Amino acid sequence: MPRRKKVSKKPVKEKKDLIKSLDGFSLGDYIWCKYFDGRLIEGVITYLSDKDSHGNVVTMVTKDRGIRTAHISMCAHSRDEAKSLKLFTFLQE
Repeated sequence: MPRRKKVSKKPVKEKKDLIKSLDGFSLGDYIWCKYFDGRLIEGVITYLSDKDSHGNVVTMVTKDRGIRTAHISMCAHSRDEAKSLKLFTFLQE
């Protein structure tokens, strides 16, 4: 019987320039967001970025739609706040 090949595990590298909080939102927050098609989506923040061409963006993991990225001005901490947001306001700034 042949011997099993040894597999070495690579160490996990931490991102040094990871933003932990931005515009009142922080990593791990549960948020509601009005997506570009008008639907409300909910999820947990996994990544925050301030380097996008349209401004600050948030990447989140949702229950039914997977990983999504949205503009931070289209996000809120409650469903009622997210419903009242107007679409594409960040493009007019």
